[in-house]
Amino acid sequence: MGKERLQVNCLMEDKLKNLAPKIDTLAEGPSWDAGRERLYWVDIPARRFHYLDWGSGKISTVETGDIMTSLYPDGKGGFMGTTGDSFVRVDPETGSVSTLAKIQIPRKKVRFNDGKCDLYGNYWAGTMDIGEREKVGKLYAMKNQGEVKVLLEGLTISNGLSWDIGKKLFYHIDTPTRKVDVYDYLPGKLEIWNRRTALDFGSLPGNPDGMTIDSRGYLWVAHWGGGCISQWDPDRGERIRTIKIPAKNVTSCAFGGLEMDKLFVTSAKASGNYMDNDMGGSVFVLDEHF
Repeated sequence: MGKERLQVNCLMEDKLKNLAPKIDTLAEGPSWDAGRERLYWVDIPARRFHYLDWGSGKISTVETGDIMTSLYPDGKGGFMGTTGDSFVRVDPETGSVSTLAKIQIPRKKVRFNDGKCDLYGNYWAGTMDIGEREKVGKLYAMKNQGEVKVLLEGLTISNGLSWDIGKKLFYHIDTPTRKVDVYDYLPGKLEIWNRRTALDFGSLPGNPDGMTIDSRGYLWVAHWGGGCISQWDPDRGERIRTIKIPAKNVTSCAFGGLEMDKLFVTSAKASGNYMDNDMGGSVFVLDEHF
């Protein structure tokens, strides 16, 4: 593991707010829609997504029929996402889903997991082994026109994705490896190469799950089973800080808010007794300037 620059192991109660207490079983994939000033996220097993109107604080729930594993604004006022086996376009008001491309995978064994739209309108999403053991997952990318390309194979749980456009780098997590890998890529192109390790979780608690990147190029990673999020300098492989979250299973994080200075954090319910008041299944928000 790389050197640790600073570690903050405290729950910053004055900076952490629970926006949706225990609303979900598996809250995932937070994304900010600047046009509508809303935060969106999915509850995978419940086959639904929610959105929070930032102005009113009202939370609305939209049923989708099939599992929705990711949902992300396309930059043109619409939304794209993934169901168990398909890239889809989603109506953010009604949940109406239209299939853009279906992937031939055994649904009882493999399903889509994390996915995001890049700045060029391409949707990147990976699949996972439902049993979380076999390397049967892949990372796909779908162009605007619906053409799908396989970028990676041999994954177990394809998870967090982030791009550093300026440095022409793509970051990706295959959770059981306990690492964040980095690749070279050309912005707007569906090609990645020169895989190497950017971050190594070593003996840190939990496993890396969802991930986002801030304006400084620092990565923020959710710790599934670790009850925290961590901030990293990927150039140095250094952990800058660790922030405890009152939920064992922290699933993902994303920046949003009117000034893009809020960090939204999703979580999932934990089995067994982890803490006296595990708030898994909640959605939290942190001010970036904590």
